[in-house]
Amino acid sequence: AAIGTDVFDKFLDRNKLHSIALESADDAHIAKNFLKGVFSPKLTDELASFLKLIDEPIVVRSSSLSEDSLSQPFAGLYTTYFIPNNNKKFEERLEMFLNAIKLVYASTFFANPKAFMEANSIALESEKMAVLIQKVVGRQHDNLYYPDLAGVAQS
Repeated sequence: AAIGTDVFDKFLDRNKLHSIALESADDAHIAKNFLKGVFSPKLTDELASFLKLIDEPIVVRSSSLSEDSLSQPFAGLYTTYFIPNNNKKFEERLEMFLNAIKLVYASTFFANPKAFMEANSIALESEKMAVLIQKVVGRQHDNLYYPDLAGVAQS
């Protein structure tokens, strides 16, 4: 599944995160403020309905406008979150899921991506973040789940 860049814009606006995102140089401060943010009730309900359909581990990962650029690829600069998605309490599973989305959004404004954008003369304000949600392909081994393959490459 994918969450479009329009949701990213609405999240920033709804939670008044623009100044923190653009002005703060402290990743932990940015993350803390993004985690305080809330999604619209409609989106929260849609994400909850989606999560109820999945009982395997999932990955919440970035898909920014710049990430697949041919001239300045951003691969590996934004965060990805692996969610075991195995808590018996659905509310806790949902909270982990929503927090992972918020933290992917926050990673747009972390120090490394900001420095990369500055070094490549890209305006931070122009970056938009979508989120991809993927089931983890792998196998259960006793109480642990191992993905078949994982990695990031940047050339």
